[in-house]
Amino acid sequence: MQKQIEAEKAETIAPDGVSIQASCSSSAYKLNGWRQPATFNWYYNSKNAKASSLAAFKAGAKTWTGTIKRCGKTINSGAKQSYVDGTSKTPAVTAKNGCGKRDSRNVVGWGSATSSNLATTCTWSNNFGDALESDQRYSTKKAWSAASKCSGSKFDVRGVATHEFGHTFGLGHVAMSTKQVMKPQSNTCETSQRTLGIFQVKRYQGE
Repeated sequence: MQKQIEAEKAETIAPDGVSIQASCSSSAYKLNGWRQPATFNWYYNSKNAKASSLAAFKAGAKTWTGTIKRCGKTINSGAKQSYVDGTSKTPAVTAKNGCGKRDSRNVVGWGSATSSNLATTCTWSNNFGDALESDQRYSTKKAWSAASKCSGSKFDVRGVATHEFGHTFGLGHVAMSTKQVMKPQSNTCETSQRTLGIFQVKRYQGE
């Protein structure tokens, strides 16, 4: 069994509130070596939530599924996900952005993290590349917004969740210069992360 850690950090280069549009020109992508072999069924633990965010998490997950229209193209994604229910179980992600002991339940939740970290996804897979579990932990040390229109010095739950679900579905980080959703850092109120760069979707599907 293999496990993979992916962490997104807070962007400190661009001024607060500056939103970088997801690129339609970059062909950058990275596959992490696993795939979701079936529908990704996940649970949400709202304990210590920094925003009323379930709807934003659902939207972030849904971004990768169904018919995706971006950059003048239409892609039918093979990714499938389903929110199951709330849970008292916690994500198997540590406060130091490491992976804990998995419990065979995919959990999205909140918890302490290192100072620069926004969120961490831990995914476990077998030797055939099938994901066995994927947990996401969002930092309680940051200010967050789950509003449809983000404002102020807060991080956009939906945008960061879109990034983290990209990890869950098997994508890794690409360079900041690509301006893709899977870049490793996010700025405050970067709502453009809610949309995908078309090349990442196509390569995710193996096209």
